[in-house]
Parts: sequence; C-alpha cells; structure tokens
Amino acid sequence: MQTTKTTEGPVAIDGRTITVVSRAHVVSVGRGALRTRFVSSRPAYIEVLDTRGARHVVRVRGVERGVLLATALAGAALTVWRATRR
Repeated sequence: MQTTKTTEGPVAIDGRTITVVSRAHVVSVGRGALRTRFVSSRPAYIEVLDTRGARHVVRVRGVERGVLLATALAGAALTVWRATRR
C-alpha cells in the first residue's frame, strides 16, 4: 500500500490563498497488464495564507469510519434483538 499527498489549488480569495491537501491510499492488486489499483482519497488539511503572510492550518476530520461503525453496531444490535424476541 502506498500513501501519497496531493494538493488542490492554490486559490486566491479576498487576499487569502487557500490550498487543500489530500492524502491518498493506493493498493495494487495483480501483476503486469492485469494489475488493478484501488485508490481512496480524502482531504487531510487546508492551508490558508492570510494577507499578512501568516500560515493557518485547519485539519479536516473524517467521520466516515465512525458512521460506518455506528451503522454496523446498530445492525448487529437489531439482529440480536430480533433473534431473542422469537
């Protein structure tokens, strides 16, 4: 598995420069011409340079894993509840 960082931007808005930095995970499966790559990418942080040149970094928190875990736990709890009712 490879991990890389990519940037989108910079974009200038009202004297501020905004750059989005993403982290991508690449998994290669197979060999030669039959190789397949699975890529997962999500924003890691946003860099903002204000008009005075000060750099601010805003972390982007991912909530996908938490939502998936909560959904799986709710499904398991519902399955156990329905099995014990019968």
